[in-house]
Order: sequence, then C-alpha cells, then structure tokens
Amino acid sequence: METTGPADGTLADLLKERAAAKFSGALQVDGQPGGIIYFTAGRISGCETSGAPSLEVILLRSQRVSVSDWEAAFTAAAVSRRQMTVELVERELLGAGETEALLRTALADAMFALVSGQFDGWAEAPAAECRLPLTPAVGSGWLLNEATRRRQVLASFPVPTARAHDRIAAVPASARGMVGQGQDKILALVDGRRTARDLAFALGRGLFETMLQLARMQAANVVLISSPGQEPGKRADAVPDGKESDRTVTGLPRRRKDGPSPPRSGESGRRNFVASIQMLLPRSDGNKLPDGALRQKIRQIAVRSEYRQWAGSRGRPKLSHDLQGGKAQVVEDALLAEMRALQEKVAGITGTAVASRDGLIVREDTGGIDPDNLTALAAAWLALAQGMSSEAGQGTLREAMTRSSGGSVTIYAIGAQAVLVIIGDEGLDTSKLHRESQSALDAIKTLMAANSSSAKASLGERKGDGVQCQAHAGTYDRPVDADELQVPPEEQF
Repeated sequence: METTGPADGTLADLLKERAAAKFSGALQVDGQPGGIIYFTAGRISGCETSGAPSLEVILLRSQRVSVSDWEAAFTAAAVSRRQMTVELVERELLGAGETEALLRTALADAMFALVSGQFDGWAEAPAAECRLPLTPAVGSGWLLNEATRRRQVLASFPVPTARAHDRIAAVPASARGMVGQGQDKILALVDGRRTARDLAFALGRGLFETMLQLARMQAANVVLISSPGQEPGKRADAVPDGKESDRTVTGLPRRRKDGPSPPRSGESGRRNFVASIQMLLPRSDGNKLPDGALRQKIRQIAVRSEYRQWAGSRGRPKLSHDLQGGKAQVVEDALLAEMRALQEKVAGITGTAVASRDGLIVREDTGGIDPDNLTALAAAWLALAQGMSSEAGQGTLREAMTRSSGGSVTIYAIGAQAVLVIIGDEGLDTSKLHRESQSALDAIKTLMAANSSSAKASLGERKGDGVQCQAHAGTYDRPVDADELQVPPEEQF
C-alpha cells in the first residue's frame, strides 16, 4: 500500500486497524526514517528503525554493558535459541524490571521517530523475530499518545526546535550562552555535520532525550539549528576569533586544503602505511605472493599513501585538474552535493568520500576521519574484493561491506575509475542504502567521466611540461598527476 504524507495520521490509522484485527507479525513501514513494527495479537512488542537508537546501541554506547559481555550473551542466546533479553537477565547483566523499563522506553522512542517522520507506505514483512522483544507487549494507543505528548513538549518551546534530521552547529564561543548540566557531552560532539539523530546514536541516548536537550541548548543560545541542504555552521571547537583549532573534537589533526599538515611529534607517531597496506597481501605459504597484477596494484596504493604523508608537511601538491579554469571545483561541488543528498536520504550515514582506484581523494565529507588514509585503504580493499569475487566466479564486484561493533564501512565501485566510501553508524539502514545508492552512483559516475575528459584536455595543453615527480623525490611547485606517481625501485618488495 502506498500513501505519502506525514506519518502521524496515516500511521496511527494503520496501527489501530492492526490492533483491532489482533494482527501478529511484522509490518514494513516505508518512509523517512521507516522501520519494522512487530505485533503480537494486535499489541506491539518491538520496533526497529534507523531513526532512533535501539536498546543495544544505548547499552553499549553508555557502557552499561560491555561489548564482550554483549557478544557472549548474543552467542549463547543464538545457540540455545532463547531470547536475548532472557540471556541478559540470567547473566545478571540487567535486572528483569530494568530490562522491561529500558525496552519500553526504547520502543516509545522508536515509535516517536516513526510518527515524527515521513510515511510513504507499508507492507507486511516476511516472518521474522524481533531481536529484543518487549514482554508483555504494549498497546498501540499508549505508544501513539506518548509520541503525541513528546511532540507537544518540543512544540512548547518559544522557537522551532530541531527535527531529527536537522544538522546541529555550535554558537561561537564568544557569543555562546551558558552550558547547562549534562549538555557538555552533547556540545563536544556538535560539529555542524551531525544531526539530532546522529548525536543520539553517538551518545547512546534516546532520540527524544537528545532533542529535548538540544531544544534547551538552542533556547540558551548554545547551538544553532540548520535544515538539510544548508551549509553547516561553525564547529563546537572553533576558537573565539573564528579560526578553527588544529585539532578536531575527536583529537585528530585537522586537515587543511592545499596547506601544510599539522606538525607531527616524531616518527613514533607516524603510521607507516606502506607496511600497513602490504599486510593486506595474502600469503598462503611462506613467501608466496598473489598474482603480479594484484601485487602491483596494492604496491602502488601503498607508495602513494606514503607519498601523501611525506609530502603533507611540505604543502599538499595540487592535482592537474586544479588548473582547469574552475571546472574541477564545479565538479567537486556537484560530487559533494550528491554525497550529501545520499546522506539526507539514508539515515545513519556519518561520512562519505569519493576516490580514484589508486586511493587518491576526489572529494570527501568525513568529518574527523583522515580521508587520505581512509581512501587508500578503501582502494586496496576494493582491489582485494574484486580479486576474491573473480576467483570465486561471482562476476563483477558491486559493493563490499565490513561491519563492526560501532558501525560499518561500505565501498561501491564507480565504473572502472573510482570508488565511493560510505561510513555508517550502528543504526544505518542498509536496505535503504542499497536502494538509494544506485542513483547516486550513476550521477557520480557521470560527473567523474566529465571531469576525466576535462583533465585529459588540460594535460594536452601541458604536454610540453617534462618535469617528473616521483614518490619521495621531486618538486612541489607544479601540479602533480596521479599517473606520475610511479613506484621507485627501493619501494618494491
């Protein structure tokens, strides 16, 4: 069934109909954020959505339960085919009453996210069990009333408050109001990129709790609210004179476009990416290495990554397309627009980057993550994944994903020339990512092709320039092309 509009009315009618029919099963709700609602005899026992942190995220992010204890309980529950909640209680990680209270709160928060979002339609989902069901289940009437109450609380503030998908920026320190109790942790994560929903996941707090604190901070002139598509505001770590500090909120050195990198504290703090990426080379026995093509590919990526680190302190060399009369900048801006549009469509994306197959950055929006290192590893990962896919006879590689306790990283091949990197948190809607990514990939591929044509034209104009620039040797007062970075003999292994 397809119905487009605000979720509060149509979704409420749907839930009431299912309650009257004593429905048992799962409903797939499409929209922004969308999710799955689990029913037991007309009552709701669970809700999974990318719009609000689940009980798992809340417990692990808040360190109420350690990752090792959670994984042990999960494994034991899977082997014994028992509910995860039962295993948590029996292992005394949570009390029975505490578990029920936390599940009820998380369920109400998830329903609040659905009701506050966009409702595009619904369908009965395939039979599936809720990982963390609430027992006994609750009526849809109570959940809808609670969602309405929360929305009324936020609407009572004198100014419009942040929606879940609004980006949050900090007021400059010189004009900032007083930070209230418990708000310092939120402010430390406000960077102009994260939304209210992202902050809830990062903090391991409920969505409504986070939005309520942000409303208070906005009223106290501590944070600013910007809608999707608007340019992010100043970061929370900006210094009073408007200049950014040399460190991000996560403590990483801040990258400066076309400028020198922050000074390093000795070689001990410098990661050797040649050695790191060489570790990706599979060895089945002794000194046996993979075929020459794959070996050469990873070697080139490794040396180029080392070159970028070494050249960083001398000022980042400009790529040849920087001199194309502004055309490259237009393409980069269009790439950034496509990446941010995908982030707006799919809840849970926290960072994106487009890189060449050689691991050189084309455009990035990764926040505090070092994009040079990220894209170098992504290019090596793509080469290995393609080799594995080919060896297994599975055809052309489309994507590869790695999932961890804190989220996921996904790479998509963009034709034969580039790779798209997607960083997501624990609540990333992977199904929606797969659906929405194809149109973004097509658009990025078109932009990359246009940029490649412009680059070739520019290179033709500079044909007489015979200056060579190799890794670890050369000058940095001229544009450098990716294909000019050859592997010197001393770096071969």
